[in-house]
Amino acid sequence: MGAVMDVILSYITEPKKQLPPLEEVIFVTDLIGCRKKAEFKRWFPQLDLQNPARLLGNYVHDGFFHFLDVFFEDAEFEVECEKELSFGRLRGRADVVYRDEVWEIKFVGQAPQEKPFEHHFEQLRLYMLLLEKPKGRLIYLSPHRFAEFEYEGKVGEEVARRLYHTWGSPRYRWECQYCAYRQFCELVQ
Repeated sequence: MGAVMDVILSYITEPKKQLPPLEEVIFVTDLIGCRKKAEFKRWFPQLDLQNPARLLGNYVHDGFFHFLDVFFEDAEFEVECEKELSFGRLRGRADVVYRDEVWEIKFVGQAPQEKPFEHHFEQLRLYMLLLEKPKGRLIYLSPHRFAEFEYEGKVGEEVARRLYHTWGSPRYRWECQYCAYRQFCELVQ
């Protein structure tokens, strides 16, 4: 294998930090998706990183952050946020906070035309809740086009509570086909 691939393989296989149990902390990215996947991530965190599309998305993310940093001097990147809610502790890391807005950057194969993907919209609103920001923006990057969707309005805890009380496995039927834990899961659809 080549030197670059050796580094990538080393990154993928290095031991990952153990995630706290779901009973202690729920991550925003877990709550918008499949509950069973959230459990698997706590048992086998390194498997979630082995998807080449995910790695590519991370690289695009990082490059876009550098671009934004040049033009938006006040922007903060990968902003940690956490709040105790009625059902438990919710934690996340918003991509960008710029003044009174939360921005989520998404690298996708095909950017949506009319409205954002539902799970991305919910993720944005959860970050707005945690950071107490009145505005949000979803920015889609794809090989074919860019898209941007704005959201404005106060986000209350009922958004998070609804997601928590409807948190199933899978949350969306399409999740299983992209899941790194598919081979281990008895709930695959």
